[in-house]
Amino acid sequence: VPGGEAVTLQAIAKVSGILATTDAALDASASVKATGGVNPAEAPTLDAQARLRPWWPQPIETADATMARIDLAAFWPQAPVTLLSGAVKAQPQGEAWRAELRLANAASGPADRQRLPLDRIDAVIEQRGARWTLSQLDAQLGGGRLQGQGQWEPASGAQPSPLGQWQGEFQARRINPAQLWSSIAAAALDGSLTARTVDAAIDLSARIQPSGTQPRGGALAGLRLRELDVKGRWRPSSTSATQGVLDLRQARLGVADATLDGEGTLDTLARSFDGQFALQLPGAQARWKGKAAHAQGLGDLDLNLDDASRVLAWVRSLQTLPIVGSSIRAALDTQPGLQAEGSARLSAGWQGGL
Repeated sequence: VPGGEAVTLQAIAKVSGILATTDAALDASASVKATGGVNPAEAPTLDAQARLRPWWPQPIETADATMARIDLAAFWPQAPVTLLSGAVKAQPQGEAWRAELRLANAASGPADRQRLPLDRIDAVIEQRGARWTLSQLDAQLGGGRLQGQGQWEPASGAQPSPLGQWQGEFQARRINPAQLWSSIAAAALDGSLTARTVDAAIDLSARIQPSGTQPRGGALAGLRLRELDVKGRWRPSSTSATQGVLDLRQARLGVADATLDGEGTLDTLARSFDGQFALQLPGAQARWKGKAAHAQGLGDLDLNLDDASRVLAWVRSLQTLPIVGSSIRAALDTQPGLQAEGSARLSAGWQGGL
């Protein structure tokens, strides 16, 4: 038991049935219980039954499992340490197949510390033909809450997308990245993600912003994050879901009193980007437009320095940033009397590969 004394477990699994025909059926059962003088209220237990149809499109016809204080690492050392309690049930429902998952984890923690960063999950999954539907997801993780729904259907047709047909909507509230991975700075973030298949491509929209209140000593106070907003369309190649063309319709990052906007087309196979970026910060603006690729490229850069003193003050404010703030502070310490005044304009062009 995590954080407690060692417990000896007795596990029993049975499978019986016939495999000889296309209508083969197997009845499976499994149980886990503690042996010795263990307090029943603290003992790990598992009781599961399932009817399996090996040659059916959905091989699990029915399933019913209940568990209490189950540690996955006790059965597989590489698995996270858990204390799972709850139930999993699956059964046919009309022409569909429906599974319900209700689990709580009393030993949640960051994934890099061999823990599962999940406190509780309620989910409902349905299968109707080739289509899978996540009709409900409600999870407490990372100190916050994740809710959503979606559906997926395998690719079909003469020229199918390797991603298949899918759509989904997810919302997150007050997620603390440090509770997901301990080396990440603490914060409280809200976010949303929507995605849907359109003509063998995926339309994506994602947004992250700070929650209304932040944990004491959190990183966002120094980072001054306002928003991260991305909208675009991913068109994968016919052979790989991870290679293709990203049409970046809108990207905005508001951080440290500066705003970066961008749009363009990124081709991962050709290793090229064609688009533009605009940066605004106190006392200056910059705009880049062009095409960058391995063997060729061209572009234009316009830089407007309206007030050098405001820019220098902004640079000094970056000393509070996580990660890079200490380096900026060290550089400024070498120039204790640094002053800047005036304005300037720069227009430049370039041509050539990267």
